[in-house]
Amino acid sequence: MKVNSITYMQRARRIIYRCGIILFLLLLLFPEKGFTQINTTLTFLGAVEQGIKSNQGFAAQQSNLQAKEKDVKITRANFLPSLQFSGSVTPAWNRSVNNLDALDNLFQSGFKPLGSFSAGFNQMIYNEGYFAKHKIQKNLYISQQEQLRGKRYKLITAIGEAYINTLIGEDLLMVLNKNLELTKRNLDAAIYRAEIGAASLQETLRWKTKLYSEQKLIAGQQGNNISNRVLLNQLRGQPTEQIEVLERLTLEKDGFIFANPYMREVLKNDDNKKIIRDFLVELGMPNSPEISSLNAEIDAQNRKVKSAKIWLIPNFSLNASFDDSFLSALGNNGSRQKGSMETWFIGASANWNVFNGGANFSQIKKSKFKQEALEFEKKEVYSKLEKDIRSGASNLIADYLKVNLAREQAEVAMENYQMVYDSYLIGEVALLDLLDAQEQKFRSDYSEIITYYTFLLNLLSVEQAIGYFPFLEPQNEVDVIINNLEEKLLGG
Repeated sequence: MKVNSITYMQRARRIIYRCGIILFLLLLLFPEKGFTQINTTLTFLGAVEQGIKSNQGFAAQQSNLQAKEKDVKITRANFLPSLQFSGSVTPAWNRSVNNLDALDNLFQSGFKPLGSFSAGFNQMIYNEGYFAKHKIQKNLYISQQEQLRGKRYKLITAIGEAYINTLIGEDLLMVLNKNLELTKRNLDAAIYRAEIGAASLQETLRWKTKLYSEQKLIAGQQGNNISNRVLLNQLRGQPTEQIEVLERLTLEKDGFIFANPYMREVLKNDDNKKIIRDFLVELGMPNSPEISSLNAEIDAQNRKVKSAKIWLIPNFSLNASFDDSFLSALGNNGSRQKGSMETWFIGASANWNVFNGGANFSQIKKSKFKQEALEFEKKEVYSKLEKDIRSGASNLIADYLKVNLAREQAEVAMENYQMVYDSYLIGEVALLDLLDAQEQKFRSDYSEIITYYTFLLNLLSVEQAIGYFPFLEPQNEVDVIINNLEEKLLGG
C-alpha cells in the first residue's frame, strides 16, 4: 500500500508539472487573452496617430463624410449627357397584322414586324436648378468636412489629455513612493532615538501611523493609474489592459513657442505677453473649423438666394433620337424581303417656368433669414473663439512662468528637509519640525508635477483653439511660425 501511495503522488506531480508547462506555452502564444505587457515605448505622436486611425467613432464620422461626397458627385451627373437605348424582337407566332394598329395600312399591304431599335440623346445646356443644387451640395459638403476637422481636433485633444493624465499619475505615484521611503527613514531614526532614550515610544507610533496613511494613498493612486491607462487605450483603439512605456514630454521638445528658455526673460515684459496673445489670435482665427463650416453654410444660402432671383431665365437642352423598325414584305416574285423604316429627330428645347405660385419669392425670403441667422452665429463664434484664445494664452503664459518657480521651490524644500532630518537625528529639532519639513517637501514635489503638466494641458487646449497642433506639422513649418513670433517680440 505504501508503494502504491508513492506512485500515485508521483503521477499527480507529473500531471501538474505537464499542465503547468502547457499553461506557460499558451500564455506565450496568446498573450492578448490576459494582461498584456508591451516593452515598446509609446510616443505622444504615436498615441495620437493610433487614435485617429483606430477610433471607431471617428471612423464612422469619416464614412458619413464620404457618403456626403458621393451626393456631390450625384448632382454633377446632371451636367453630363444622357443616352438611352432600347430594342425589341417580335416572335414569329406574333407577327400578324392585327397586333399593331399603328402600322395597319402597311401590314394590310403585306408588311409584317420583325423588331425595332431606338436610341435617344439629351444634353443639358443650362439648368439653373441643377447648377444651384450642385453648388449647394458642394458647400454643405465643405461645411461637414470642416465639422469633421473640428471633431478630429477634439479627438486629438482627448487623446493628448489622456496621455498627459497617465504621465501625471505615474509621476505622482513616484512622488508618493519617495515620500513613503522618507517616512520609513524617519521611522528608523525615531526607533534609534527611542532606543537611546532620546525619544518616546509615541514618537515611533506617530511615524508608523503616517506610514500606513501613505500606503493607502499609494494604493489609491495605483487604481487611478489603471483607469487612466484604460481610457488612453480606449481612445487609441487598443486592448484595455495593454501597458506600454510612455515617452516623457519636455519643454524643449514639446513646448511649441515656449520651447526656448529665453522666453522666461521675454515674458517678464507685459507688452510681450500681449504680442504673444495677438500672435496666437492671428494664427488661430483663419484655422477655426467652426468658422469655416459656418462660412460654407452661408455660401450655400447665398446660392439659394441667387438661384431664386434668376428664375426668369429658361432652361435649355439639346435632344436627339433615332428609331428603326425592322419589317418584312412580299416582293414581286412572291418571296418575302426584309427592310426597315428609320426615323430621325434632332432639336433643342427650352423650358420657362413663368409662375410657380410665389414659391421663388418665399424661397428668397427664407434663405435670407437663414443667412442672417448664420451671420449672427458666426459673429458670436468669432467673438467666443477670440476670447478663448486670449484667456487660454494668458493662463498658458502664467503656467509657463510658474513651472520654473515650482522646480526651484522643490529643490529648496528638499534641501530644507535634509537639514531638518540631520538636526532631528542629533535631537536639535522636535518631531513636528521634521513632519513639517517632510510635508513641505511632499507638497513641493506634488506642486512641481501638477504645475508642469497643467502647462502642457493648457498648451494642448490652446493648440486646439487655434486649430494648429505643431507635433502633427512639418518641423520646418513650425520653425517658420516660431521665427515669425520671435521677430514680433524683437520688434522686427
